[in-house]
Amino acid sequence: MKGNVVTLTSNNRETILKIAKEQNIKIKSFCKRGICGRCLVKVIDGNVSRPTEKEIKKIGQSGIKEGYRLACQTQFSGRLKLEV
Repeated sequence: MKGNVVTLTSNNRETILKIAKEQNIKIKSFCKRGICGRCLVKVIDGNVSRPTEKEIKKIGQSGIKEGYRLACQTQFSGRLKLEV
């Protein structure tokens, strides 16, 4: 994945996709439920929620270990640096 590196900030625990939309950062998405996999991002730095079953099924354990997550499923608060 070679994309743009962005930084998101949130005071509340929300999904990456929701905060990105609020901060006018475009992340491709379709279903917004963890099924299509289009909202795949790579977390570079920051604390995120544990992977959901949908993420594990779609990305796999090795992809998650490399930092890949689904923006519609992954929650965070604070500062997050990721590749979109």
